[in-house]
Formats: sequence, structure tokens, C-alpha cells
Amino acid sequence: MDEEYYERNIGDWDGPDGNQDDYVEGENDGKVQEDCLQKFSSRDYIMEPAVFNTLKTYFQAGGSPEHVIQLLSENYSAVAHTVNLLAEWLIQMG
Repeated sequence: MDEEYYERNIGDWDGPDGNQDDYVEGENDGKVQEDCLQKFSSRDYIMEPAVFNTLKTYFQAGGSPEHVIQLLSENYSAVAHTVNLLAEWLIQMG
């Protein structure tokens, strides 16, 4: 199930070149904020490489830092860190 989630969502957040720098100031800020908030509310989005571009876009559109912090922290489930920890334990056990 998790494999389907990650395979389906890899790279879905940005355009083909992985860049969101096409934001034009004042261009439908509400829609931009809504799109960014949707991304921030996905599981472990803080681990995605595009998180910094999304944050930049969101703040340029006038977004609230408190809301971003809340969404990113509530939706962080530490899947990658848990897998790394389990792998380390298995290595130590031989």
C-alpha cells in the first residue's frame, strides 16, 4: 500500500523540471495558497525535495507561517527515518 502511495506521488507536486519559480506576484494568491496547503497536508511532504520551492511560492502568495508549521508537523509520520532505523538494527543483528 505504501509503495502505491509513493510511486503515484513522486514528482506530482511540480512541473516536469521540478521547479515552481513560475509564480507571478498577485496572480490568484488564494488559489496558489490552496494548492500549496494541499501539498503541505500530504504525508511526509517535509521530506520531499520540492518543499523549499513550495514554501517560497506559498510565502510569496502571502501565506501564514503558523499554518505551514502546523500542517507539516501534523503530517510528518517519519516513514523514511523508521525504515533507516529498522535497517540499522538489522545490520547490527547480522
